[in-house]
Amino acid sequence: MTQGRNTVFVVGVVAGICCLILLVFVSETIPPIRMLNPTPQKQYYNGTKPKVILFWTKFFGLNHWGFDPLGTVPFERLKDCPVVCEMTDQRSRLKEADVIAFHALELGDRPQFKLPNQRWLLNMMESPCYYGLKHLKNWKGVFNWTMTYRADSDFIANYSEVKPITTPRKRNYSAIMSLKSKKVAWFVSNCNTPGKREKYVKELQRYIPVDIYGACGPMKCPAHTPCEKHIYETYKFYLSFENSLANYYITEKFFKTLKHDIVSVVRSGANYSFYGIKPDWFIDARKFKTPKDLANFLIEIDKDDSRYVRYLRSKENVTSVDEYYEWCNVCKRINDVNDPKTCYDDILQWWRQNPCIPP
Repeated sequence: MTQGRNTVFVVGVVAGICCLILLVFVSETIPPIRMLNPTPQKQYYNGTKPKVILFWTKFFGLNHWGFDPLGTVPFERLKDCPVVCEMTDQRSRLKEADVIAFHALELGDRPQFKLPNQRWLLNMMESPCYYGLKHLKNWKGVFNWTMTYRADSDFIANYSEVKPITTPRKRNYSAIMSLKSKKVAWFVSNCNTPGKREKYVKELQRYIPVDIYGACGPMKCPAHTPCEKHIYETYKFYLSFENSLANYYITEKFFKTLKHDIVSVVRSGANYSFYGIKPDWFIDARKFKTPKDLANFLIEIDKDDSRYVRYLRSKENVTSVDEYYEWCNVCKRINDVNDPKTCYDDILQWWRQNPCIPP
């Protein structure tokens, strides 16, 4: 019996050694398994009560920030938005709000507390070259999100968005041009700007007539005609000049001209293609060495009906809309259960890091 047990023991040991050798061999010849991280899927909050966005400040004097009525209606009007939030300007709902929105130009008193689950959002549509916003130094470490025209914002928002038109606008361009008796118009209220646009226009006027409306010019609109309508119908060119030159910043006046039969002349530091704006929709003053060169080009286009019409026709398939779709993205983020929470330690430093472009 003892000899038999010894034999079984020896056989077991040999078998174990063979298995160990085989295991080592296999581990060296089979490539290691590559662990793949699963692609994170958006998991939206599925509660019955919509998330709440509270407008703590006014937006250019408006409590409702341009959304009238408030509530869930703005999101129900947005096409293709997969989530619905509720907008309110009632400060009494601070504790239930998921996002607190502040307009940088109208910051005043701040909420007395900030709940751990809340996101504070800073909105600013103008450029740091025009508004330094020194008061932001008192708001360190409180903002989680930014909504500005800048590409490095959490939410990129301009005054309007470019949208395609399914049914192109068909125009009688001969009739349109027959009403245009003047060349260049400019409506302006800020007469001393960082971008020195007023200096540029003064030089431009030496070579081509420029009629200036608003606080900075002598021209007056007809009493019974809306000023914009008068300008768009009477003039061939409109100066959509920004008050300052900064990356990505585009004035709201440019977006308005996309809807009308007038050629916009721009002078911006923005990359227009970033916003889906094509170069044949406008004339870029910065491509000309001097205001005189620009004036000569405008005079040339003014005399050539076919080239002028080409500019107008290039906009037939597009328009600008004030949908503010970025608020849908805000709503999606606060409904995304996996969205990480971030914070700007020094919001003033972030705001000023976008360089101004010398005029």
